[in-house]
Amino acid sequence: MSINLSIRDFRGVARADIDLAPLALIAGQNEHGKTSLAQAARAALAGQPIPVPGVLKKQAGLLVREGADGGYVKISDGGDPRIIEWPKAAITGNEDAPQASGYAVGLTHLLDLDDKARATALADYVDTAPNEGDLIAAMFDAGYSDKAALQVWKAIDKDGWDTTHGKAREHSTKLKGQWEGATGEKYGAKKAAGWTPANLPEETDRDKLAAAVDKARAAVKAAVGKVAVSDDEIARLKARAEADLPDGDSLQKLEDKLQAQRDDARQKLAELPEPLGDGPATADCPACGATLSATTENGLALHVHDEKADKAAAKKAEKADAERAKLKELVQELTQEIGNLQGQIRDADQARKAAEDARKRLAEIDGADKGQGGDAVAEAESAEAEALAALTAFDAKALADKLHADITKNDKLAAVLAPDGLRRRKLADGLESLNAKLAAASRAASWPIVRLDDNLKAHYGTRPLWAASASGQWRARVVLQTVMAMIDQSAAVVIDEADILDFHGRNGLIELLRFADMPALVCMTVNKPALVPDLAANRIGQSYWIEKGECRLAHAEEIAA
Repeated sequence: MSINLSIRDFRGVARADIDLAPLALIAGQNEHGKTSLAQAARAALAGQPIPVPGVLKKQAGLLVREGADGGYVKISDGGDPRIIEWPKAAITGNEDAPQASGYAVGLTHLLDLDDKARATALADYVDTAPNEGDLIAAMFDAGYSDKAALQVWKAIDKDGWDTTHGKAREHSTKLKGQWEGATGEKYGAKKAAGWTPANLPEETDRDKLAAAVDKARAAVKAAVGKVAVSDDEIARLKARAEADLPDGDSLQKLEDKLQAQRDDARQKLAELPEPLGDGPATADCPACGATLSATTENGLALHVHDEKADKAAAKKAEKADAERAKLKELVQELTQEIGNLQGQIRDADQARKAAEDARKRLAEIDGADKGQGGDAVAEAESAEAEALAALTAFDAKALADKLHADITKNDKLAAVLAPDGLRRRKLADGLESLNAKLAAASRAASWPIVRLDDNLKAHYGTRPLWAASASGQWRARVVLQTVMAMIDQSAAVVIDEADILDFHGRNGLIELLRFADMPALVCMTVNKPALVPDLAANRIGQSYWIEKGECRLAHAEEIAA
């Protein structure tokens, strides 16, 4: 497939007519238009009218060659072209003309993104994002039903993975608070697995234990009805009936207050601005490196340093991050306090019930002959207390065991949802496929193997990319760029600064592009036309020479001869 590129009066290019297929080599000395030509090609292929970092659309007039009224780039594969004109920065013409991704043409590079953006970008190229089926399978292994997994998937779709993971952890904290309220002890997984309350009966049938309590209570009632009750027994019952009881209403109000505080903390947490991302849309001053912003004065385009704005934004983001951490800690503390308070409320209910039972007994024995049969009543009540203690211990054990099972199960869910859980495993599987493609491309070029590790950091051969030489880093980036272009089926790749390679490295680049089997535009610095590799003679493409913005065939004289 032939891809024709025509450029007029764009930055340093006055005129260029190039066939990208199968390979176009643009050579020339420094500051004669190579980079400008590459930028125009990127704009045409990616449909990006502003291919120069730091230039705003309203400043598109800066992209017109000095002395010209306007410029353009056209690209086609034999049909109608797609056209970008400057200073309008307008795209017109054939939408189906050859297209390429920003990664393929070098407008952006995967390795220039932060970790989160890099993972997001990779999800479009390899299967790195867990899907509904992945979650169902992972949650099944954790003991959850398909129905439960689908509910979690809906939550992820609505709130995102991190928020859903946070809610799962918060639920575990709530359950642990309930366990501590039920047992009166500090929760620990090992402790909870073997926790046994005092007076735990050997009987494992709750119905039988409950029946024993009912029988014991009936015996107490019968004893009271048959015999007189001692003064001491009367006093004991009165003491139980008249005992100072915990204020359940106050406890409930306190719980409501803590619930409101937690809701308020969660609301404040939700209202906080998102963490600072890639930073303000500004450029860096080429003279001093400081942050710039655009302005005008008397109709002239100027730039001013705007470091205060960036520092203020960073300070604001740091403050928001600190507040976020503080609120998350507060939510966790309140959740645990609420769980403990719920246990106290249950204890208060039990105390009130005991007092009520005592009052009923006093009413039943009212008028009985005091001072006779006290021992029989005491024995009956002791048997009742023993039966009730056994039932209470049985229920406490059952509740604690259930809460511990729920905590264990919910912790497994939180582990699935965590960043290093299912998402990390899925990413590792996707990276295996991508790394296989990178290895094949690296071998085609006879270069060290390029790969991404589980943390999405690049490696070149046996070393991390940062430890590689400048040419090694350049090769790794080109391998990754080319493989991504192959995956997204871009029409061509655009590669600049190939002069960093030696003779063997350039041969490797050509083999890499042959392996990719797609048109390519390669720019490199060469001192004179005679030193430009003759691609046409080797039947692998065409070599061009650019000088003072004019692009021509590098070996035109030889061709004419």
